[in-house]
Amino acid sequence: MTVLARLLVRRNLFLLALVLGIGLGVYLFVEVFDRLDNFLEAGVSLRLLGLYVLYRCPFVLAQIFPGAFVVAVGVQMALMGRARELIALRAAAVAPWSWQRIFLVYATVVAIGHFLLSQGLGVVGHGLAERIWNEEVRGRNLVARSLSDVWFREKQAVVWVQRLFPVTRKGEGVRVYVMDAAGQPQRILDAEAVDAQPGEWRLTRVREVDVSRLSESHSDTVTFPLAMDPKSFLTMDPKTSLESVSLWRLGEEIDRLRQSGAGVERLTTAWHMKLAQSAAIPVMALAALVVASVVRSPYAVVALGLVASFGYYALFVVFSSAGQQGLVPPAVGAWAANVLVAAMVLAAVAMRRLWRGAWFGG
Repeated sequence: MTVLARLLVRRNLFLLALVLGIGLGVYLFVEVFDRLDNFLEAGVSLRLLGLYVLYRCPFVLAQIFPGAFVVAVGVQMALMGRARELIALRAAAVAPWSWQRIFLVYATVVAIGHFLLSQGLGVVGHGLAERIWNEEVRGRNLVARSLSDVWFREKQAVVWVQRLFPVTRKGEGVRVYVMDAAGQPQRILDAEAVDAQPGEWRLTRVREVDVSRLSESHSDTVTFPLAMDPKSFLTMDPKTSLESVSLWRLGEEIDRLRQSGAGVERLTTAWHMKLAQSAAIPVMALAALVVASVVRSPYAVVALGLVASFGYYALFVVFSSAGQQGLVPPAVGAWAANVLVAAMVLAAVAMRRLWRGAWFGG
């Protein structure tokens, strides 16, 4: 790493930590203040409240990171411009692209770190915080949570469960249709209950009908080979927050549910969103460099950086919602905001280069 790169990265880390600290403090203050009445009514101890805030920190940091990064880069460039450091670099025959390239490479490395943070501590922390909120504050027993009228297909079997308890992998009222290659039922199994362990669904008090032979039999227990994990249906439930599901686990659930014939637009969009959020950091760094090349005031850069961040998040939410609802392909919904912002920034760069014959404020 060159001396210039070390200097730029060290300064940016200081500003980034400052902006992240302010953003984290404001975010947590607003959230805790908004939910404080619920915590007090539930009689939650200060220890649990502290744990809730602690668990939320990695997730919040991952959420505000792209916006904080664009502000930090913009302010740093504005301060360097005000201190005539950019002029000094040009006077030393250091082309603008030299330090801008350093920022883009640095932003790419930061994006990788952001992805690991969001899919590691962010996912775990969000899940633990949600458990405290649901169980200790809202009084919801997640273990007893049930789903009604569940259908899925796996290979030659079509399964219906009247009432399924995903956490405990138990179910009541089960019917399994075993189909032939032509899609016609060969056997029908009706069970009063099931212990649905992945790979081995144990049906109890079973009535089996052999359609081809027109015969009926009864058994106390029948083991049926189904790989479906009932916990997968919690991921598919619209009430479930996918922020507490990591990228790799989400990919496994998508493959499993797609084989069962279930619609996975919402999950696939969420999978792409997790990647797009980290990939937004280099895009936002590019936007910050363009803004700082036009605006020299640090205060104006902060204002424009916040506007750019909110604008990006607005586009991200609109397009990702469209992807989750199946209005656009999931990949398009998740990546459209990144593509649009990058296209606008590159268009601004091209226009500025044509007008002034320089790259990024040269």
